[in-house]
Amino acid sequence: MYGSDTATVTLTAESRLRDLERPRTKRYTDADQQSRYHGDKGLEYIPSMQDKQIILSRAPE
Repeated sequence: MYGSDTATVTLTAESRLRDLERPRTKRYTDADQQSRYHGDKGLEYIPSMQDKQIILSRAPE
């Protein structure tokens, strides 16, 4: 043979939890939604809603 009876194997593995540390490039914006699904109106009004003041009150007794 070639004079060697051994081999070296290197293995690298990581947990799926490691994926939580990776930055996300997908955003929930109308522009991002339009790039994926042209014509979809689902996120069109989100910017106008983000600064809306919502007043919650108790129901009358």
